Amino acid sequence: MTRMPIAFPTLRGERDDQGNAAGPPRVLGLGDEVVFRASYDPQRGRWVGPEAQHVEDLLASGVILGSEKQRERAAQGSAIEHERGCWPTPDGKPAQRPELRQRTKELVQREWERILAGGWKELRRIEGQESRADRADNAAAVRELADAIRSGRGAESLDPETLARAITLAMAALNEGGPVYAGSQSAGSQMSRVAGAETSPLQAAPTPPSPEVT
Repeated sequence: MTRMPIAFPTLRGERDDQGNAAGPPRVLGLGDEVVFRASYDPQRGRWVGPEAQHVEDLLASGVILGSEKQRERAAQGSAIEHERGCWPTPDGKPAQRPELRQRTKELVQREWERILAGGWKELRRIEGQESRADRADNAAAVRELADAIRSGRGAESLDPETLARAITLAMAALNEGGPVYAGSQSAGSQMSRVAGAETSPLQAAPTPPSPEVT
């Protein structure tokens, strides 16, 4: 087992020896430590154990405090917040757009209080709803792009959000060699790993408030 600190709001529950959730989900934040059922094997250059792949995913996404990816993510987040005008001006005035800052552990706890009370079962139910909605939106975006091209209207006739979604899906299909929208999830889905790993980074980067559950 390995104990590591978390850098960003993350869902986590107690685990059994096999790495399966054995306790209610809770929100962790900056500096909170997690004991993972995994350890690093220097000879193989990889993590081993029930949660090895999960740890590697968290390291790659910059969730583990002190990792190289976490420092890169923090720098990117600061740049985004500066661009959005989240920080106080040099004369000490209040932040112009505090609601667009990176969410804190306390804020996430308040937002997720009702959902977390339902445990992992409720989280999986919401994940299923989100997945179905994503698939429908993805399919619609690809159809709209295909229709625009076939009719000669061109991609510029689509609204920017639909066009961006369709292009992202098309590029993913080209890179992975799979269907364009079969089971794809929209970029920014914050619960896409709850069902599998039952630990989810709740925000990859600062984003504006969303009407979605996440």
